[in-house]
Amino acid sequence: MGDMMGVFDERAGPTVFVISGDHDRTDMLCNRLTAAGLSAQAADFTRSSDVMLFDLSTCNPALLREMIYNLEEITGDRPLLVGLGPQTTNQELTDQLDLVLSSDEALALAPTRFRFAQRLLARRAEADLRERSFSRYGVKPRTDQRSNTGTVLYVGDAASLFPSMQKALAVHDRQLSAAFSAYTAYDYLHDARFDAIVLDATCANVRPDSFCDMINRSPSLTDLPLLALIDPDRPLTHEIVQRATDLMSIHADPALIAAQLVHLAQFHEPGSHQFISTDGVITDSQTGLFSRKFFLEHLSLQIEWAHRRKQSLSLLLIDVIAEEQDQAGALSHAANMVRSLSRAQDVPGRLADGQIAISLPCSDEVEAATAARRICDVLDATAFESGAGSQMRQALVSHAVASLKPGMNTDDLFNAARDQKIRGRGYAA
Repeated sequence: MGDMMGVFDERAGPTVFVISGDHDRTDMLCNRLTAAGLSAQAADFTRSSDVMLFDLSTCNPALLREMIYNLEEITGDRPLLVGLGPQTTNQELTDQLDLVLSSDEALALAPTRFRFAQRLLARRAEADLRERSFSRYGVKPRTDQRSNTGTVLYVGDAASLFPSMQKALAVHDRQLSAAFSAYTAYDYLHDARFDAIVLDATCANVRPDSFCDMINRSPSLTDLPLLALIDPDRPLTHEIVQRATDLMSIHADPALIAAQLVHLAQFHEPGSHQFISTDGVITDSQTGLFSRKFFLEHLSLQIEWAHRRKQSLSLLLIDVIAEEQDQAGALSHAANMVRSLSRAQDVPGRLADGQIAISLPCSDEVEAATAARRICDVLDATAFESGAGSQMRQALVSHAVASLKPGMNTDDLFNAARDQKIRGRGYAA
């Protein structure tokens, strides 16, 4: 079994092992990945890595399938599996991969694509884990009757890509609507349903950063796939990196862009409804959060998956402090804020009379601390009514955060969080 290297560290950059049937291409691919700021080398099966990159153009498909099948047993973990080459190279093989980069040029975007793929995998896995946990109690997630419309929204300049993109999507029986400003596009997204968005991020007139920021602030649009067309010679902005589902060069063949849009529309992130159930069997009657029993059982599944896939996972504990007569109102108010400020894949539960726990998949300690500050700041700025006609009051809270480390189990993670609280690292609103 290989050495455990800890969870995938987005800030340090992932380690990449390259598998190619040609020695010179292995060196070339490693050099390109290194130039993109990643740590890359030829595959070493005595060690584990964050990412395994398969060169589809030079490797024997049958050998790769067998290697992928046995990879976890060989290395002791399950890295992100990435293919390099057109998706049409071997469909059966590419279906087993987590991500496919279409060309050598796309390696320049590898850091962003790898980070996106890790987050998407965590969200998909959480949807599957949530379904498993729900099924234990005979509960089903909410259903969503919406279906694909066959329409993609283009946000960019009218005279550049729109005509060629419209023709390329027609081959796939897809329609293309256009918006030539960020605000018009935002209005369209609320007035009609689209399968995906293609954004010309090189077109300053549409204010692409503002558009991405507006979408990020709208919960109803967070699941919509967005393909950003970028200039590989220009640095990526924070807004594009945070919101884009995928990135392609603005110079790419419109037929390839259209094919990728169709792929994203079919295999985009699971919808928020897949994470939600209001069944009283698994929820706390006072707060509407998940019950203690459900939360702890589900957290054990999350920890098992995070260790196996080398994903980050954090635990946030929030203690609500109030006088006895105000406790119910303070806890209910805090629970409402937690629900409204958490991501769909986060799991909030009530542990005790005044304690709320939130598990945050694919979030390290820094990201979890940011989430904690956001919740506590809102609680500090809002008030609740403890009884009819009573004076408005604020909820006093403290919090602690801990992140999963190699070898940790559920008790270890809770102890790490409680140790932080004991050492006075909480927050009072």
